Amino acid sequence: MLLLDEPTSNLDLKNQLEVLRAVRETAKERNLAVIAVMHDLNLALRFANRFLLIKDRKVFAVGGMEVMTEENIARAYDVKVRIGRVENRPVVMPL
Repeated sequence: MLLLDEPTSNLDLKNQLEVLRAVRETAKERNLAVIAVMHDLNLALRFANRFLLIKDRKVFAVGGMEVMTEENIARAYDVKVRIGRVENRPVVMPL
């Protein structure tokens, strides 16, 4: 198991993708589970298959893509968002 706390913090876009691709490949090659704390929802949507949303230090929602809704994100982060698609991938855009 790999436990990662903000593994892409302070990295530029290219290096964020490289780090998360390397994590994904390592996990696949070694049959590891990865738990990563990330505040970048778009990176989480791109690389994660399960999500845990926390609000006020409590679990707000947990599950797969079904929990990553505009309503859940708006309630968890107190900001209205729109979920769209770019190159067939979901992206979160604040309104």
